[in-house]
Amino acid sequence: MSVSNIHLTLSFLGDIHISMLQKIVHALNPLVNTQESFRFVLGNLGVFPNTSRPNVLWLGLTGDTRPLVVFQKNLQNALIPLGFSEDKRKFKAHLTLGRIKGPVPKNQLATALCMDISGENHQCCCDRLVFYQSQLSSKGAQYFKLHEWTFCI
Repeated sequence: MSVSNIHLTLSFLGDIHISMLQKIVHALNPLVNTQESFRFVLGNLGVFPNTSRPNVLWLGLTGDTRPLVVFQKNLQNALIPLGFSEDKRKFKAHLTLGRIKGPVPKNQLATALCMDISGENHQCCCDRLVFYQSQLSSKGAQYFKLHEWTFCI
């Protein structure tokens, strides 16, 4: 796992043609240009899709996540006119730490997921939105920045 690959996904667009980039940027500019930074407290660890079949390790975000939830919904709504579908799954504020490859002993997974780091009062700030292209390989995901917006402070 590389620290540079830790990310918060607001919307996964799937395979798109590079010609869509400017349309996406234009659709998101009004939303992003007035957005203030988000502040969070890091929560506990979790996995997707579940503990019986863990594929992704994540770190929950706590505190007042309502502004992020609203922003994520507005972002998806701004992309619908471009032909993107709304994700029907409920948005869960989390940082993706990495993919889990291979079996994980249940006792080790249970121990990791029970660690309580919330008392450490780790805080983080999200002050930008980055549109990435991801490429999966046998060595893991690589992310390539296509566009970046900075939020208002």
